[in-house]
Amino acid sequence: EDWYAISLISFEWPQRRDGFFEFANFLATSLVARFNARCHWGKYNPLNRNENERLYPHIEGFRNVVKQFDSEGRFANQWLKETVLAHPDEDSSND
Repeated sequence: EDWYAISLISFEWPQRRDGFFEFANFLATSLVARFNARCHWGKYNPLNRNENERLYPHIEGFRNVVKQFDSEGRFANQWLKETVLAHPDEDSSND
């Protein structure tokens, strides 16, 4: 099975990145819809919890490893907590 990676970089000032985010959102949602592409969790990822849950069939195992080795959440940012680490039965403001 072939794997591809697409990296986008913007050198614009943060307040001038609207075009970058518009293109990145279009690319991500189009590739997810057409190929079930998965966005990198440590990069820009516009997907919500339900989309990430569907695309990563072994996500529960990952959550268990995180819970075991980072129970205090020191290595997780708010986006990761809401869209990857949150269980389906937990409330999430990013859905």
